[in-house]
Amino acid sequence: MYNWLAVMCHPDGEISFFNDAALGITPSVIEVHEYGERLLGSDKPALSNDEFSEFCFVELAATGYSRVQMRAMVAIIDRAAIGPDYLPGHAHADTLSFELSLFGQRVVVNSGTSVYGSDADRQQERSTAAHSTVVIDDQDSSEVWSSFRVARRARVFDCCAMQLEGVVRLSACHDGYKRLPGEPVHCREWLFEEGLLTMTDTITGTGVHQVESVLPLHPKVKIKVLEGGQATLEVGGSSVVIIVDGNGELNEVKSSYHPEFGLSVENRQLVYYISGALPIEIITRIHW
Repeated sequence: MYNWLAVMCHPDGEISFFNDAALGITPSVIEVHEYGERLLGSDKPALSNDEFSEFCFVELAATGYSRVQMRAMVAIIDRAAIGPDYLPGHAHADTLSFELSLFGQRVVVNSGTSVYGSDADRQQERSTAAHSTVVIDDQDSSEVWSSFRVARRARVFDCCAMQLEGVVRLSACHDGYKRLPGEPVHCREWLFEEGLLTMTDTITGTGVHQVESVLPLHPKVKIKVLEGGQATLEVGGSSVVIIVDGNGELNEVKSSYHPEFGLSVENRQLVYYISGALPIEIITRIHW
């Protein structure tokens, strides 16, 4: 269990934000690791966040999450079910989202959890639009409602993974939007190479639809330039360039980030909007 937890952590030593997740609720990951050392001695947990190799790919197949690490880059990827079918109450509509750290700093994030009440804030924090994935027709990929309820939910299929000579390719599809007219299906591929992540989103089905590809940014990340389909970010003194190809428009949107209960911090999202007949393909390249 501890090794699974270590895989799901960023270089800052804290957890990623998939489904209901927030900092400060439990002992920190470091405290858990130190407790394991005191309790188990030589049989202590095998992994801490700084013990991964510079190049690694870890697939947590039983739960659907993966970690890709290449020198300055760590990505944690969600190809998981939203939770056990019998208890999905802590689920967010975050299917095929991911989180990305560069140079030790979180860059692309999911938006976290600050409330458990049955209100608009809870609904927003669980929504697809608060996560680094694709929104179709302003709908959630899984029907999250009330405080801890889920109706129709996204099912992940066609998961593939390949690692070869410093390149990692992951892909999956989900059917959460098939309830909409034209039965859209979202497929996403992540291709990791040295200094480059290429992400391809393909939406198949029929009819005309509005599609948004959402990249929430950590509050410490600044958008220095946004022009056309290209954004230049400042990440800890380094430049990161995001280029989106398609027939849509890339915009900067004010949003909020919720790393702890009771805490909302202003941040920015890069949102790529496109409206048209399916199929639609969006290619996003992140250079560092």
